[in-house]
Amino acid sequence: MNGGQQLAGFSPADAERLAAFLAAAARPAGTLTYAELAGFLFAVATAPELVRPSEWMPLVFNDQGSRAADEAEAQAMLGLIMQFYNAVNREILEAPRKPPVLPPGIAALPQAIANFAADAPLAQWCRGFMAGYDWLQDVWQAHDAAPEGSQADEEFGAVLVTLGLFASREFAEAIIDEHRKPPAAQVRRLATAALADFPEAMRDLAMRGRHPSRPNRP
Repeated sequence: MNGGQQLAGFSPADAERLAAFLAAAARPAGTLTYAELAGFLFAVATAPELVRPSEWMPLVFNDQGSRAADEAEAQAMLGLIMQFYNAVNREILEAPRKPPVLPPGIAALPQAIANFAADAPLAQWCRGFMAGYDWLQDVWQAHDAAPEGSQADEEFGAVLVTLGLFASREFAEAIIDEHRKPPAAQVRRLATAALADFPEAMRDLAMRGRHPSRPNRP
């Protein structure tokens, strides 16, 4: 699985600068980490309706403002977040040609099961993605004509499971068996499969949300 790649218009240096700002002690409790923000922005940018920055930006800082040191820092960081969003959005627009990539600093750990660790970059990306998708679930439902239980509905569900799987091990266990704790081997198999499917799941969601009239493959 590819990951941690440079996005057009958003460099590793940009990523380090934004990550340091979001992680600073001055930020309000509940501020998204850099990796959580990446997943959240992917959910926002793949939505089948335009979500304006004025709607989603407050959620980055848990509706409490950035608490930047001064107006200059606030404007610089908000500009960097928009730069990040635009880079993610460009990847989604390219989905008919190639799968979107994870941004700088967010690479999957080699052992699939290790990506369930709370501080693993991919786990944080998945948590941010699920938070964004849950926030926009009504938007998706308004555009989803697939009957519940249909093949199309099940395929969409599989995409969401792949993109959210590493949010927590408990989520993975619930997917395998809702009523009993599954053997660890089953979780490892599911994690390995999700890691392999992750790039195409990113493309699938981008195609569904932003390119619905085109096939899912170039």
